[in-house]
Amino acid sequence: MLLVNQEACVSELMEVFDMAQSKISFHLITLRKVGFLLSENRGRWRYYGVNTAELSSKNSDILNLLLRSLAGNKLIVKDQRALAAVRRRKMV
Repeated sequence: MLLVNQEACVSELMEVFDMAQSKISFHLITLRKVGFLLSENRGRWRYYGVNTAELSSKNSDILNLLLRSLAGNKLIVKDQRALAAVRRRKMV
């Protein structure tokens, strides 16, 4: 849910989820290969985001249902705040 309306790179996601780079990368690459995520190289980093333009109408409906039903979910809000904090630290 974190990548629906924004992009993030692996190092940011590692901090948010406190997971190893290999695990994050494996899942992101898998989701990219099936067309759910887009990726873009920017300098030495690769940024990932949901490929909303390529979702089937059924998958788009499911994603929208999830977004509505999880709006305000404490864990998702925590992850969004964590990503914002990671980005603020990167700017310093």
